[in-house]
Amino acid sequence: SRTSLRGWNGDINLNRNQGAWNLNTAVWATSPGFESGDLGFHFNGDVWGNHVAFTWKQITPDKFTRYRDVLFAKFYVWDFENTRLSDGAMIFGNMTFLNYWQLGGNTGFFRKIQDDRLTRGGPPALGLPSGFMNMYLNSDSRKNVVLHFNGGRGWNEPDGGSGDGSFSVEWKPSPELKLSTGPSYSHNINVAQYV
Repeated sequence: SRTSLRGWNGDINLNRNQGAWNLNTAVWATSPGFESGDLGFHFNGDVWGNHVAFTWKQITPDKFTRYRDVLFAKFYVWDFENTRLSDGAMIFGNMTFLNYWQLGGNTGFFRKIQDDRLTRGGPPALGLPSGFMNMYLNSDSRKNVVLHFNGGRGWNEPDGGSGDGSFSVEWKPSPELKLSTGPSYSHNINVAQYV
């Protein structure tokens, strides 16, 4: 049995964090020989990938909002045999209105891949194209009573998907106490799974 590990991992990052336009990029890798888990199949080795994310932020209030931001991100992951394990893009957006209500959402799209993690060390499985979309609306968080609305939908080929929604009322009788209640709904259709 092996008594030592031989491998490496590392990353290179390039970021811009000031001003209205921000940038976050990275290239990272963990070699096949580097296993940092104690026992069994691990999720950490034999992978490398990269991502790039652009963010725009509203610096000063305008006639409608106090704050706005939009983020776009694109990412890939491969193993060291150049099998594509992840390939997706996501967009996030948020805004705060002049009355301090908040509105936001996100969406993501993922292309077909080979999933070598699903079977926990077994043969790779086909990861089908999929996506998601979520939105939220919150009332003024400074008030003693705050309303929260949330909804989302996910989908994947051929006929899988999910949907959820919720509404809650948050009551803050004092700075030390916060109570929240409300209904929620969730629905999922899984077309394939590993047992």
